[in-house]
Amino acid sequence: MIDRRKTRPLYRELASIINAFTTCSERWKEIGDSHYMWMEKHEDRIDKLCEEHFPHGSGFDTKSIIVMDKCNKGNQLCIRSGFHPMNDVGMYDEWIDFTVTAKPCLMFEYHLIIKGKFGKKHQPLKDYINEVFGECLDKQVPIM
Repeated sequence: MIDRRKTRPLYRELASIINAFTTCSERWKEIGDSHYMWMEKHEDRIDKLCEEHFPHGSGFDTKSIIVMDKCNKGNQLCIRSGFHPMNDVGMYDEWIDFTVTAKPCLMFEYHLIIKGKFGKKHQPLKDYINEVFGECLDKQVPIM
């Protein structure tokens, strides 16, 4: 059983680590010191959380990554990913690269914005991607 006092939703944990990474990065540029070591630790933790919790398989056939320079010090999350949809005969027919941006929302904690070249044919995929990423971002993870 998970002790809820030692967990929080994935989106909050990622935002916190991204903020720490950005702070270390700014300090390292100013004074050097041991901040680089902490930057690497934060980056490793982000990579591990993405690998463990972001979708993979069933069309999500590329690694989903955090785009650090678009995360605004952890005030939003920007995730780059891709989806491999199938055609009517069950064969992969194209590749759709997209970004998922989680922005703060006072009513619902955050809302997701899905952007990519979906065309008219694949617009319904946006709802599916929204649902899948919403579930994984809400998942409880251990606080580090």
